[in-house]
Amino acid sequence: RVSDERPVSTQSTWETMTSSSILSTNEAEFIREALDCGSGFRVDGRRPLAMRNLKFVFGKKPGTVQVQLGGTRCLACVTADIVRPYDDRPAEGRLNIYVDLSPMASPKIEVERTSLQELEINRIIDRGIREGLAIDVEGLCILAGEQVWAIRCDIRVLDDYGNVMELAR
Repeated sequence: RVSDERPVSTQSTWETMTSSSILSTNEAEFIREALDCGSGFRVDGRRPLAMRNLKFVFGKKPGTVQVQLGGTRCLACVTADIVRPYDDRPAEGRLNIYVDLSPMASPKIEVERTSLQELEINRIIDRGIREGLAIDVEGLCILAGEQVWAIRCDIRVLDDYGNVMELAR
């Protein structure tokens, strides 16, 4: 007879993780202390529910802004041109977002390769703007079928302290 019951382990998940080769003793202790928050503070000095500081610095050149969340910094530059609309969307302007994870931002970033993280950040920002209706693409139409505004937003990650995805959201 086959039983559907799972065997009951006497070890906790934490003991299993620390006794296996997944984590070293130092890593496991660091994670345990960080999650415990017994002192009332996270490792970076914030309270458990405190957000990182969000800061915007607008550039001298119109359309530029530097955004900082904790230690992560990004520079965005927005430009606009008048172009012909796409044939299948004659009354809609264009919106293009490009994200560049600079190798100077983090040693984890490979030179001259578009990473999956870059693509995911690009998708998150694009989806947030389009689905959130932050920009009315029909409002970018100047003359249907003839002229529309093409908005381009170039984002460069200057410093990646591990929360670029949070900043993108």
